Amino acid sequence: MNEATPNAGHIALVELEKQGKLSAVITQNIDGLHQKAGSQKVHELHGNTTRFYCTNCEQPYSMIEVRKMLDVQMPPNCLRCAAVIRPGVVMFGEMLPQAALYHSEQEVRACDLLLAIGSSLIVFPAANFPVEAKEHGATLVIINKDPTPLDDIADLVIRASAGEVLSKAVEGISR
Repeated sequence: MNEATPNAGHIALVELEKQGKLSAVITQNIDGLHQKAGSQKVHELHGNTTRFYCTNCEQPYSMIEVRKMLDVQMPPNCLRCAAVIRPGVVMFGEMLPQAALYHSEQEVRACDLLLAIGSSLIVFPAANFPVEAKEHGATLVIINKDPTPLDDIADLVIRASAGEVLSKAVEGISR
């Protein structure tokens, strides 16, 4: 996953942010590609596989540090207290990071346009964000190749590749 690169959709979102047209990215993805592309304000609801921490003292570790540790021992142990180091992602049954959830909800309530991009819109609580945005007066655009349970409340549904659609949107705005 460390070698994965951002796609055209990630790059287009960065451009929208630079133009002041995008206030934040809320993502359930754990790959860190939004940050790799250059997005500045990213709320990661399920964490990120590029960050690790000690299960005891919460000492943070980078992916590079953990990769070196894995050459010596599996699972890697904390250099400070010797407890197990784990990835910074939400595992099944764990609570979502409360700060990311709080900031995401604030963004959703304040937005005038919510783009639901490449999501099945079936994983909660994020699946409720489009509904909440609509309740607060936002326009809802769903960009997804497949139908979602929220298509009927969307103001616009686009069945295409996110990278293709977002790239064309940025191109159209830049003219």
